[in-house]
Amino acid sequence: MAMVRTSSGSKRIPQEEKYLFQTHSDDGGKTWSEVSKTEMWGYPPHLLLLSSGDVLCSYGYRRVPYGVRACLSRDGCATWEIADEIVLRDDGLTTDGTVAGKGTPADLGYPRTVELSDGSLFTVYYMTLGDSVTHVAATRWALDQA
Repeated sequence: MAMVRTSSGSKRIPQEEKYLFQTHSDDGGKTWSEVSKTEMWGYPPHLLLLSSGDVLCSYGYRRVPYGVRACLSRDGCATWEIADEIVLRDDGLTTDGTVAGKGTPADLGYPRTVELSDGSLFTVYYMTLGDSVTHVAATRWALDQA
């Protein structure tokens, strides 16, 4: 399974078109399926195969309310539980994409999630907070508490 970009990166993708797309390979990456659009909106994504066999996708959510989100697939990425999208953070930026009260451009994202030995999840990402400093931040959480 892979998530893919819809552009070469040489041009900016309009904000409303930043849904995640996926493809999969059944032969170790020699060939890939047709790309299909998911209902997850954000970027960049990180995929994690959980010990349960479920797949978790965490991603930066760069529209109001800005933050970090995650979504679960229980069927090998055939479908995603978008109605139960998990909000890990929703305090990333103001509505105009700047740091609150500063007018400074802000950014967030690049989440990476690991499953800890006790079954809890630990997601690390970066975000610019109200002090205009970009921080590495993390959220420890559990699927049954999300």
